[in-house]
Amino acid sequence: MVRGKALFLDTMGFANEHVMAGRPREPDALAVLASYGNRLGARHHALARLAREGLAPLLVTTNYDLLLEGAYRLAGLVDRDFPPSSPTAIPAATIATYARVAGARYYFGSGETQRTARLFKIHGCVDHYRMARGGAAPLTASGTAAGAGSNPAAWAAYLPALVFSYREIQTWRHDAWSRDLIRTLLRTQSLVLCGYSGADPVLHSTFREVYDEMSAVQAARTLEPADGSVQRDVSADDAPLFFFDVAGKREFHGFELLRAATAASGPPLRDTLLEHPNHVEFEVAPDAFPRLDDHFRLLLHFVMRETQQRALLARGRRLSLRLLKRPCPDTEHTTLLARFAALRKAEFSAVMQGESTSADTASVRMSMRRSFDAAIGWTWLFLPGLMRELALAELVESRQGPGDAPDGVRDAPWYYPVSERPEWAAWAAILELAIHDMVRRVHDPAVSVAPLNWVLAEDSQFAVVSFPDGAGVQPAALCIRLRGFDRIGRPLRMIGAFRRIVIWEFSEQDVPWAAREWADVPQGPAPGTLTPPADIIWRFALGDAGWGASPDALNTARQWAATSLGIAT
Repeated sequence: MVRGKALFLDTMGFANEHVMAGRPREPDALAVLASYGNRLGARHHALARLAREGLAPLLVTTNYDLLLEGAYRLAGLVDRDFPPSSPTAIPAATIATYARVAGARYYFGSGETQRTARLFKIHGCVDHYRMARGGAAPLTASGTAAGAGSNPAAWAAYLPALVFSYREIQTWRHDAWSRDLIRTLLRTQSLVLCGYSGADPVLHSTFREVYDEMSAVQAARTLEPADGSVQRDVSADDAPLFFFDVAGKREFHGFELLRAATAASGPPLRDTLLEHPNHVEFEVAPDAFPRLDDHFRLLLHFVMRETQQRALLARGRRLSLRLLKRPCPDTEHTTLLARFAALRKAEFSAVMQGESTSADTASVRMSMRRSFDAAIGWTWLFLPGLMRELALAELVESRQGPGDAPDGVRDAPWYYPVSERPEWAAWAAILELAIHDMVRRVHDPAVSVAPLNWVLAEDSQFAVVSFPDGAGVQPAALCIRLRGFDRIGRPLRMIGAFRRIVIWEFSEQDVPWAAREWADVPQGPAPGTLTPPADIIWRFALGDAGWGASPDALNTARQWAATSLGIAT
């Protein structure tokens, strides 16, 4: 039977990289990226970024593939149990490793879980299968493990960890480590089910048993005092479960789990069987909206915006002392917080516009997609790009020189956690407010608030945005990067065609920005390069409150905006 299962798994492609793609244990991040081709989606990268932030420290999957490991590596995490001999040297962060648990012996033997993202593969892992099948040898060009069968004892020992057949799924309840893990998570965490129908009878039964147990406890609590003083203000969306489902499918088993989770949280069950606030629908057609990847990008966006808002609240005044060399008045701090909150509100309206229309035409979907990308791009592209450049600057400063780091580190698609540096997160919010206001003043100063689609985040290893140039339909671009490691005239690695590119640069001593006055900026900057100092950016972030409402003040602000964006006035 053992030989038969091994033959079956090989036939399914477990030993073939062309079927189960990816080499997450490669030392070079670019080699990791190449090994996956185009198989990694935004959902995998979003989960990896949340893990890197320490906000999703535990993920459970029944999949055998290596997609999540690949996304984790590309985000900057390395496998704690199989660290590369010479990984890409990226700036250090609190969450630097991940631990993959793909069987009972890994679960019981895995300590040191602090500051480590954990990935539980409760039905086994194809990478562990390959290692057991052929030792630790890499795959050959044909996709077959080199030295296959050289460790038959390890191969046979790992086969039971791969839950594949219906009979094995039925006996999953006897796999104590994963059973107890799921039960503990159900009792202590809010869970999100994605790509899982809930129809598996054993897992479904486990969910229902725990939620029924919790429901009985809640019912007992509400009956304790005669005056009903322990009654809680709860509703169905307080249920500790979210269920992602294909639009219109209405998976029966998923709704049963949602109803059980609702009862476990205390409120009465909803009357309808086919509606629940925690039921999240996504489209599957290539041109449809929203797709599953869109939901994950949106989730990450909301988390990052909340992180920035809190950082601005906690560190905004400190930035003023450091960069402007003066205390931050209450009025300025309140204005910054209010303007960023207004930006978040506008983004929410833009991404939720599809909720208010029943039309489903190609033009409507395209419009919704454009509005969505205009809002989400700032946290998906611009914010990670800026954090990378700031982290790279800090790395260069700590080494007292670049060494061989910048080019190699810039090429690798790593992610630096926004929560790691609250001051940087706050400054990114101020920069964004300032850029929006600069473009508004140059493009159409009569508009009090610029539409979101006037300034769009662009795909680049730097922090790049595009904006209307005023001289035609082709936009201009603004690139923010660390100074000194890209020659003038060298093409920037950016996706898209731009009429011109303006570059803002800072040095490794400037992090997060140069603390100097505009008058101190040397005259005659390099062609296409003009970086406004911190006091000018701060004024634009405040909007009209930073400049005043007199005609002279408004004209001065417009001149500064045009100069900073490289526009002749």
